[in-house]
Amino acid sequence: MDGIPLDAYLQHVLTPSQAELYLARINLPPSLLSEPPSLELLSKLLLAQLENIPKDTSPLHVPEEQWNIPGPIKLSSAFTGMPEGTNAFERIVKQRKGAFCFGK
Repeated sequence: MDGIPLDAYLQHVLTPSQAELYLARINLPPSLLSEPPSLELLSKLLLAQLENIPKDTSPLHVPEEQWNIPGPIKLSSAFTGMPEGTNAFERIVKQRKGAFCFGK
């Protein structure tokens, strides 16, 4: 397969260390990991996600290899391996890039 999950509803669970890295990425304290689930906590997480991780569709139109090359940018479709082949945790938390945004 080319990275497309067989089960589109499969839930991936972060390890505690990944969850701490994610909270740091969205500027929240790791102490939130010990809080029980609540609507207040969910609101806090969603708001922090929206405030700290921009939506970024530019890699879908301009391959990232072109970003550092002098000269004009050639707009095209760069869907190769994205988003199916791109791990969201790796992209958003470790590479500190934006999330994908697709409208229908």
